[in-house]
This record gives sequence, structure tokens and C-alpha cells, in this order.
Amino acid sequence: MRSKYKESFFSGTCHGVAGSGYVFLLLYRLTGDPKHLHRANAFADFIFSPEFSQGARTPDAPYSLYEGLAGTVCYLVDILKPDQAAFPFFDVF
Repeated sequence: MRSKYKESFFSGTCHGVAGSGYVFLLLYRLTGDPKHLHRANAFADFIFSPEFSQGARTPDAPYSLYEGLAGTVCYLVDILKPDQAAFPFFDVF
């Protein structure tokens, strides 16, 4: 989960932890395989870890949908209802 750019973390959906988690959340929705939901939850848990809070980098647009907190919040809300999860504005269903 470390960025190869500056050894720091990003939170957003574009190239951050939430975006990586969305991959598994959508795989769960497509396949119903609980291992994908488990992995999506692991990314969500990581967002609240001390390692993330100490190493997270502030993005250029900290409140934006794809780089900042807005996308991370969308991901965390979708974790609550994984059967209805959809990547923001790119629904694959």
C-alpha cells in the first residue's frame, strides 16, 4: 500500500487506499466471493490505522472526489452496504 513516489500514502479513490479498496469491493459485488469483501474491509481498516495517519500525504486537492477525502468517504459509505457499492460516477453494473 505504499506509494512508489514518496514512500507515503494517499487516501483518495484515484491512486490511493480507497481506490485500491474499491477494486475488491466491486469484485465482491460481481462475484459474491467473501474473500474480496474481506480484502476491501482490510483497506478500510488501514485508513484508520496509526501507520496510515502518520504516513498519509495531503493531496493537491484534499477534498476532491478522486484525490481527497470526498472519495474516501464514498468508499467508507459503500463498505457499509457492499451489495450496493459503486465506484463514484463509473458504475460498472
